Amino acid sequence: MKTKLLSLLLILMPFVANAKAIDQKIEDAFSPIADFFGYWIFYPINIASHKVPFVVIVLLVGALFFTLYYKFGNFRYLGVALRAVRGKYDHIDHHDVDIMGGDPTPGEDVFESEMTEGVH
Repeated sequence: MKTKLLSLLLILMPFVANAKAIDQKIEDAFSPIADFFGYWIFYPINIASHKVPFVVIVLLVGALFFTLYYKFGNFRYLGVALRAVRGKYDHIDHHDVDIMGGDPTPGEDVFESEMTEGVH
C-alpha cells in the first residue's frame, strides 16, 4: 500500500510543483476587473489645469450635498460630538431602572425595563 501511494505521489509531483498557487490564480482572475474599476474610479479630470481623480470629485460633491441637506449639522453639532468623546454624557448609561407597570418576569424584573442587577 505504501509503495502504491509513494508511486502515485511521485507521478503527481511534477504537476503539483508546476501548478500556480491559489492566491496567484485568484489574483489573475480578478486583476482585469480591479484594473477596469480602478481606471474609472481614478480617471483624471482636468480642473483649472490640475488633474483631479474622479473619486475626489464624487466625494466632494457628496460632502457638499449632505452638508446642505443636514443644514450644516457637521459644524453645528461639533461641540456635542466633542463633549460625547470627552465623556460628558456617560452618566446617561448608568441609571437605575424604576419599576414600571406591567407583568413581572420570572426573574422579578419588570418586562418593560432594562435589567440592572449589580449596576448602581
